[in-house]
Amino acid sequence: MSSARSTYRRPRTALVVLAVLIGLAVPIVAAPAGAAGPIAFTILHTNDFHGNLELSGSNPGAARVAQKIADVRTAVGAANVLTFDGGDIMQGSLLSNLQQGLPVIDYYNTIGYNATTLGNHEFDWGQTVLGARMAQANFPLLAANVTLKDGLGNCTWTPYGDGAWQVFTVGTAPNTVKVGVIGVSSVETPYITIAAATEGLCFRDPYESILQHYAALDAASDVMVVLSHNGWTDGGYGYGFTVYGDQTLAGKLNTAGKPVNLIIGGHSHTDVSAAVMVGNTAVVQAHYAGRKVGRADMTYDPGTGAVNRTYATGITGHPRRSPTVVSRAFKIGTLRGFGNPVMSGAPEAASRRSEGNGRFQNVAGSAIEPSSSKYTVLPGASSPHAASTRVRARSERIAPV
Repeated sequence: MSSARSTYRRPRTALVVLAVLIGLAVPIVAAPAGAAGPIAFTILHTNDFHGNLELSGSNPGAARVAQKIADVRTAVGAANVLTFDGGDIMQGSLLSNLQQGLPVIDYYNTIGYNATTLGNHEFDWGQTVLGARMAQANFPLLAANVTLKDGLGNCTWTPYGDGAWQVFTVGTAPNTVKVGVIGVSSVETPYITIAAATEGLCFRDPYESILQHYAALDAASDVMVVLSHNGWTDGGYGYGFTVYGDQTLAGKLNTAGKPVNLIIGGHSHTDVSAAVMVGNTAVVQAHYAGRKVGRADMTYDPGTGAVNRTYATGITGHPRRSPTVVSRAFKIGTLRGFGNPVMSGAPEAASRRSEGNGRFQNVAGSAIEPSSSKYTVLPGASSPHAASTRVRARSERIAPV
């Protein structure tokens, strides 16, 4: 485990101090009643999970990631933890691909993720399926730079899907912090997926998209976080333009005087052992497939606006599995026409049980077992906004792990 510490004081504090120094009568805003100095909270994050629900090689599987998150929540208090993801959560494993991401959303719901951004692979099955997964999710998939085209094919600033940003309150009253979260997706998505998957959508410049919403997000937040699916460094897939990564994004925001406190990245599957500071912004990423869980322990001082960060990553490949995930255990869903999928050959996968004419299996060692939830994916609605009519679910409601 490695860590990095940084402190950032919101610009408004500097303005107050300057005003006092030059003798202006500017009242200093007191901390909220009952708030005793800096408020501590923790942000956990993953990225590029790619549907890796089962233990396989170096991929720890869903239950071990869940246990890592549960351990932190137990240590610091669940009310003091937010959990985010940098995108590409569904596509990439047989278990997920056969059902177009359905069991992965069930898993993210059970863990209690607060938000993710849209990765390029979220569009692999088209907007109708993605709309169905958004309707299934108990968390928003945010992307400020994925916007709708108007009737003439021009790009608007109307966000696609769940919107551009959202504010989350962490802590226990009166010691709470408002964390504003904005997402930006890969600008190369239209080039690396089939054309129909992104029809009617624009994938706009991440920096410009954040600026479009910055004032509103800043006004509503104490701390600002970007979920970005654009990679650790500059690069791209060679389509004739350079895609700038998260460190460049942080630099552009700082140069413009519009810094954020934290950029949580994805897309490049980078194993980052310590946060990189770019100006006043900490830039991080947590490998891929659940192999790491990033952790930012933060404090916010409501009296001064100062934000303090200590960052570390933790390996999730330990032997412990979340009993909540194991016992909740997701029903894999109705695999119409596929029969029993081939599951992992890991020793833990020895306990298997078919149910419902062989349409799904219990993989106890991988912590994915049948429950009372039943899902049926119905044939296509005409638009992603009609997707809520495509999924019928009867699901037990349990507390997140």
